[in-house]
Amino acid sequence: MTDDTPILRLKKNEERRLKAGHEWIYANEVDTAHSPLKSLPAGTACVVEDSRGKALGRAFMSPNSLIAARLYSRDVKQEPSRSFFKKRIEQALALRETLYPQPGYRLVHGEADGLPGLVVDRYQDTLVMQAAPPAWRPIWTPWRRPWTRSCRRPISWSRTRPACAS
Repeated sequence: MTDDTPILRLKKNEERRLKAGHEWIYANEVDTAHSPLKSLPAGTACVVEDSRGKALGRAFMSPNSLIAARLYSRDVKQEPSRSFFKKRIEQALALRETLYPQPGYRLVHGEADGLPGLVVDRYQDTLVMQAAPPAWRPIWTPWRRPWTRSCRRPISWSRTRPACAS
């Protein structure tokens, strides 16, 4: 974690859902006096803290959305690195390959695969990505290479945009 990593501070008692396993942070749970929510660009990685300043994890920001942030790691030191996401992608692929004999399935199902807000469907050699929160838009292109390598053959890409995306 770098010293310039933005802090997303929650209001008092708003950490309860996160501590229970939930991965979304709603805009009305953010202490905007402490955290400049609207001044951060979508996709910014931040440290999430409770109202007392105790770190709870790392998240991607979607400052103009009802879901203001989505936790991608409970490890406060986990930077959003290529190797981190490559590992998550490979875990999702390994699971799907044990369940489905042919490559036609939902490769990534967001929070269930530790990639909140991201959905990737695989149709043979084509991957279709839906990045619902704006947080994924700035980072989806750099992660194409690990996806392609994880699938062990050339992949063509298509990107969709959900109607609710801003």
